[in-house]
Amino acid sequence: MTARRGGLIGLLLATGPGLAAQALPQTAAERTGYTATSTNAEVGAFLDSLELAGAPLAVSELGTTALGKPVYFVIASDPPVTSPAEAAAAAKLVVYLQANIHAGEVEGKEAVLALLREFAGARRSLLQKLVILVVPDYNPDGNDAFGPEATNRPEQNGPPRVGQRADGLNLDLNRDYFKAEAPETRASLARIYATWDPALMVDLHTTDGTRHGYQLTYAPPLDPNGPPGPTAFVRDQMLPALRKTLEDLYQERIFDYGNVDTPLQPTSWDTYAPLGWYGTNYVGLRGRIAILSEAYSHADFRTRVRVTHDFVAEVLSYAALHADEIRRVEREADRQTTLEGAGLAPRPNLAIAYRLASRGVEPVVLEVLKPNPDSGAGRPGRSGPPALRATGVLHTYQVPVNDRFRDSLPLALPAGYYVPAAEAAVVALLRLHGIQVEQLQTAATDSVEILKSAELKWAPQEFQGHHLLSVTGTWTRGARTVPAGTYFVSAAQPLGRLVFALLEPEGYGLARWGVFDRLLGSEAGALSGLVYGSAAHTRRPDFCLSGGLYPWGRDCRPLHLRRRRVDRSFSAIPYGGSRTRCREVPVSHTIKVIAGGFVLLAVCLLIGRWVGGPTPATGLATAAKVFMPLWLVAAAINMWAGVAKAGYSVADEAPIFLVVLAVPVAVALIVLWWLSHG
Repeated sequence: MTARRGGLIGLLLATGPGLAAQALPQTAAERTGYTATSTNAEVGAFLDSLELAGAPLAVSELGTTALGKPVYFVIASDPPVTSPAEAAAAAKLVVYLQANIHAGEVEGKEAVLALLREFAGARRSLLQKLVILVVPDYNPDGNDAFGPEATNRPEQNGPPRVGQRADGLNLDLNRDYFKAEAPETRASLARIYATWDPALMVDLHTTDGTRHGYQLTYAPPLDPNGPPGPTAFVRDQMLPALRKTLEDLYQERIFDYGNVDTPLQPTSWDTYAPLGWYGTNYVGLRGRIAILSEAYSHADFRTRVRVTHDFVAEVLSYAALHADEIRRVEREADRQTTLEGAGLAPRPNLAIAYRLASRGVEPVVLEVLKPNPDSGAGRPGRSGPPALRATGVLHTYQVPVNDRFRDSLPLALPAGYYVPAAEAAVVALLRLHGIQVEQLQTAATDSVEILKSAELKWAPQEFQGHHLLSVTGTWTRGARTVPAGTYFVSAAQPLGRLVFALLEPEGYGLARWGVFDRLLGSEAGALSGLVYGSAAHTRRPDFCLSGGLYPWGRDCRPLHLRRRRVDRSFSAIPYGGSRTRCREVPVSHTIKVIAGGFVLLAVCLLIGRWVGGPTPATGLATAAKVFMPLWLVAAAINMWAGVAKAGYSVADEAPIFLVVLAVPVAVALIVLWWLSHG
C-alpha cells in the first residue's frame, strides 16, 4: 500500500466511524438506479475505495487477461489473513465467490461488490469464521465488450448495455477448466485452487432458458465421478436449508436449476450437463463443495442483484455456522479417495457416459406459454417452429425433477497413468491443476491394457476451437517395459477422481480436447499403461491426508501393493498430486503412541520399585495395576484427538484405540503374572 493510501486510511479512522461509513462507495448499478453495470475499471476503483475506507480486505490481481486487463482478487478476513497457512492457523474456513465468468450475466458482479462493502459493517462477524476470496469480475475482457442487451443477452431483462459471454480469446471460460487455455483459468487454478484449496465455491450466473416462477435457481456439482460426500452434503442438506431460509426471511422463491424441453406440455425438469469442464462440476471432482447460482434472466436487474446478494449472504452464514462439519466432510472425501486409489478401499466404478436421474415427482412452478401465431412456419419468409408467447400466468406442474446424473457406462478407477518423458507440456498442465507427477528413475516392466482396434471420431463442427475426439475400442492385456524418465501418476491421492476425469481416454477429459492427438497410434500409447500393484512401484506414497492413511496410524506408510491387476492405458497420460504433502516417516504415529505406553509402564515400575512395599515384588505389582487405568485414559485421549482434531470418525479410531490400549496393557499383565509366579 502506498504512503498516500495509508495516510488516507489513518485520516478516515481518526475522524470516526461516521465518516468512514459515509466514505463507503456505491456500485455502478446503485449509482445509476440499476440502469448500468460496472466496467472493470469501476470494479477496481470500488475495491480501492473500500480498502481506503478501512474495510477488512486486501485487494490484488489474480492475473492479466488476453487483452491486458487486470483480474481483481480480494481476500476478506478479520483479523487479516494473507495466506492459506494463516487461514489454517486461525481455523478459518476458506470460501471462494466468483462472478461474471459469463460477462453479460452481470448481477453477480454487483451483488458481491455490495457484500464486500457490508463486510465493513453489518456482516463483518462472518469474517471471524471465514476467509472469503472474491473475484468480482472474472472475465474483464468480456465485461468491457459492451453492446446492446438485445445482441449480447437477448433473453435478459436489463441493464440496456452489457458485455459478451466469451473472453478476449473468444473462449467460454466456463468450459475451460480441464484444458486451461485461457489466462483467467490458468490464474485461478494456480492462485486459488492449487494454493488456497477453498472448501466452498459459489459461481454466479443468469439463466438463459425456461420461463419459470423462481427468482433464482441453484445446482450442486453434477459429475457423479466426484467424491460423493461433499456433493451429498450440499445437495441434500445445505441447499434445501438455504431454499427454506430465502423463502422464510426474504420471501424469495428459489429452486433447483432446470429447464423443460417441451414448454407447452412440460414432462420433466432437467438440470444441465455434468461435465467437469464447468466450474462447479470441476470443484466437485476435487472433493469440495460448490454451488451454481442462476438468477432468473426475465426478472428485472434490481431484483436479480437483490436475490443473488441475499442467496450468497445466506450461503456464507450457513458456511460459518457449519464450518466444522464442512471440514469433516472434505477431510473424509480426501481420505476415502486416497484409500480407493491405493487399493485399501474398494475401487469405485466411475462414469465415461452419463444418464439423467430423478429424485422424484415434485411441484414445479412454470410460466404458461402459448404459440405465437405471428411467427414460425407457414408465414411468408419464415421457417422453423412457431415462437412461443409469454402469458405472465404461473402454473404448478407435477413433473419429475431430474437433478442429478448416474453412470451409464462405468469403468473401475485405475491405479495410475504413465506419460512419455518428452511430454513436459502435459505434465505442466497437470501440475497446474495442483497435481504431483513423479518421474521414474529406472525402467519398469508391468502388465497393462493396450487399446486395440481403436475407433477415433472427431466432431465435424468446432467447439471452443477444437474438434472434440471420441475414443472407443477394444482393450487387451500385455506386458510392456516403461523406460526411465517416463512420468507416473498415482490415483492414491485426494485428487484421484479428478485424475480419472482428466485422463481416462474414453471419457470427457484431456483426450476429448485433442491434447494427445499427436500420440495416437504411436508405440508410446501402448507403453503408457496404467499400472496397479506393480513390483516396480512398491513404495511409500509422497502424500497423505491429515497426517496419514487409516487404519494403521496418522503417518505416511508404504503402500505394499503386491497384487498384479491390469488397468487401463492410453496415449501416455500422467496424473498425480496431493493437497497435503508429508515426509516419509519410518515409525507411524500408532507405533509411537504404543512406545509411549511402554515408557509410561517402565516409569511406573521404577517408581513402584523405589517406593516399594512389604517386598519389591509388591511394589512392582502395585505399579503395574496403577499403570493400566492411566494408560486407558491416555489411549482415550489419543482417540479423542483423532476424532476431534484430525477429522476421523469414531468407527475409524476404534480399532486403533483397541490396539494402542491392548499392547502395553498386555505387557503389564505379563509382568503381574510373572510376579505372582516368581
